[in-house]
Amino acid sequence: MLVEEIVSAEWRMRRMELLIAYHIDREAYLHRSTVPLAALSDVMLSPEVAKLQRYENTFRRAFESAWKKLDALQKQRKTAEKENEAKVKAVAVPAPPKPLEKMQTQEAPEQAVPAASSDRPPVTIASNASGS
Repeated sequence: MLVEEIVSAEWRMRRMELLIAYHIDREAYLHRSTVPLAALSDVMLSPEVAKLQRYENTFRRAFESAWKKLDALQKQRKTAEKENEAKVKAVAVPAPPKPLEKMQTQEAPEQAVPAASSDRPPVTIASNASGS
């Protein structure tokens, strides 16, 4: 899992930083030179510190690689979510209704509405175009 790789690499980087600092302090203290800056420069340029720095860089590259992969996956997921939302909106939005045809202004003929029961005579509905 990428998150585990990121956490592991970051922990190792921090551990190497502390290890390098401890190694430099110890070796500079034990150095035969009486000049502190000369002792520090000898220790900083030693093969042991170079090796520790290579390890640190290896962990840093692993961290950055995992971070880039995670970032790319997150961007890809967000893009896919946006596309899915657009598809859902396109499907969920109904098409606009068609315009209604003009209603005819002619008088409608009388229509007989069948009675609910056979006891009653049929009701006749007449439409009146004059509005009364």
